[in-house]
Amino acid sequence: MNLKTLGWPSDMHQDIDVSSLARVTAVHRSHMRALTEKGEINLHIPGSLEDLPVVGDWVLTTPEFEDEQGEPARLVKEVLTRSSILARWTDRGEQPMAANVDTVFIVTSANLDFKLNRLHRFILLVRKGGAEPVVILSKTDLVENSSDLVREIEDKLQLKVIGTSIVNDSGMAKVLELMPEGSTSVFVGSSGVGKSSLVNRIMGEEVQLTSGIREDDAKGRHTTTARQMFVVDGHGLIIDTPGVREVQIFGDADDVVGAFPLIEELSQQCKFSNCHHETEPGCAIQEALDSGALDVGEWESYLKLQREADHVKRKMDKADMANAKKRWKKVSRLVREIKKSKR
Repeated sequence: MNLKTLGWPSDMHQDIDVSSLARVTAVHRSHMRALTEKGEINLHIPGSLEDLPVVGDWVLTTPEFEDEQGEPARLVKEVLTRSSILARWTDRGEQPMAANVDTVFIVTSANLDFKLNRLHRFILLVRKGGAEPVVILSKTDLVENSSDLVREIEDKLQLKVIGTSIVNDSGMAKVLELMPEGSTSVFVGSSGVGKSSLVNRIMGEEVQLTSGIREDDAKGRHTTTARQMFVVDGHGLIIDTPGVREVQIFGDADDVVGAFPLIEELSQQCKFSNCHHETEPGCAIQEALDSGALDVGEWESYLKLQREADHVKRKMDKADMANAKKRWKKVSRLVREIKKSKR
């Protein structure tokens, strides 16, 4: 398997010994799995490594050896700079989910699980990390006039939307067109919306367990339990992720407004550049709300995400300050130890 197939950008890191390169394909509690030019190996993390790899990361490794599992293995020496990162905010801080991603397929079911507000959250996370979002409307065989729903979502989000069904294979060719060789795509979405079923169909075999949305409340059940990357023959690489029941976002005001194309467009038409969209004269947002051109629910969703982003940013700033203090304490301790050893 060559590095181009694995997504290695040939125009970067010209001075790197490519024989030491590996790309992380799965993360387990005791070890990681990765692909190299020679094949699949186990990766082990030394205690001295500060930045832990995630699925999709490129890493520099030691020479190969046989580990206690009897598998070819290497130690990770360094995690290379990421071209993009898909991450979300949790109570424990920023949680990276996948790295070096080109396209993120945001999967939502055409049944009762469909919520536009959830799509806004995913879009914000994808764009914040530097990847390209594409919406997949799955299980279109369950609803009538699914093409109308696809066009409605496209108009509201100004994004590419693909309707799919594994029952009749509709839309699958369009998905594959967006996965050229050497590219990396991620499938994300709520539990039970059909991500793993799509991955299985694309792979031509059952590589991920699947389960549907519960009929009594249209809520999903988790099936994929870990992030894992697969190579699609003749196409790119895909990463399936566990279903996400709650998407906590992070970002700034510009990131949030970018997930709402109509609001972004209207805000540029306000009379005052610093308009707060409340009682100011000539506010295009308030005029659109009064006329019905802007849906009240969409505006309320936007305001909710703005408040949430502000809250998370404050928490992140505090965490950064705390981490900086820890780093300086560590540096100060090392300086004292060096001075003491010279006496």
